[in-house]
Parts: sequence; structure tokens; C-alpha cells
Amino acid sequence: MRGTVPILCDEYNHVTENLHALAAARVHDRGPATIDAAPHAMFSVTLRKAEQTRRYSISSLSQSGWEVTQEREGEIRHVFYDDWHRVERTLAIFQLEVSELTEHGWQEIPAQASRA
Repeated sequence: MRGTVPILCDEYNHVTENLHALAAARVHDRGPATIDAAPHAMFSVTLRKAEQTRRYSISSLSQSGWEVTQEREGEIRHVFYDDWHRVERTLAIFQLEVSELTEHGWQEIPAQASRA
């Protein structure tokens, strides 16, 4: 129990489980239809090593939240968040992974050349 006081009544445990399930559902139910304006890139990095490519991006969607995209060898993970704390964690993970990859010889490629 990550630093919390245990609750003795099972009734309260179910409330927490339901809230977590509800929050997870909201993350996956969000989609392009909720976009208020054009996305604004907050973080965008493309790395290449030999024939391998990795792309990471986080874009603000105005009042709708954030669009997070990670691409590895053509496999794309695309998620919409409305919780800034999730975005912060994802950004930290992306920055760590980019740092580790560049230490192992991956090269950052400029944005205009990244889709070529």
C-alpha cells in the first residue's frame, strides 16, 4: 500500500478500485473527436540508429488534454490524457529513454527530416 494507512472496511476499498477503473476508462475513451484546436507540440523527438527509428511526442490539445504518441519500428502507441500528472510521468519516461538511447549511439534527427 504505497505509504497509505490501511482501511479496515472493505466497502472503502471497492470505492478506490472503482475510481481507478473509471480513471483508466477515461484515458482510453478520449479521442480525436474531442480536440478543440490544432495540437501544440510540447515534446517531440525522433531518434535513429541504423534502420531503427523511435518517435516520441506530447502535444497539448487546448482544453481537451494531451495527446501522447510513441512509435517503435512502425508500432504506434497513441493515448489521450486529461490528467497532467500522467503527462508529467510520461514526459519523464520519454526523456529518460531518449537519454539512454543517445548514450547507446542513437542519433536525434531534425523534425523536418524525421518523416522522410
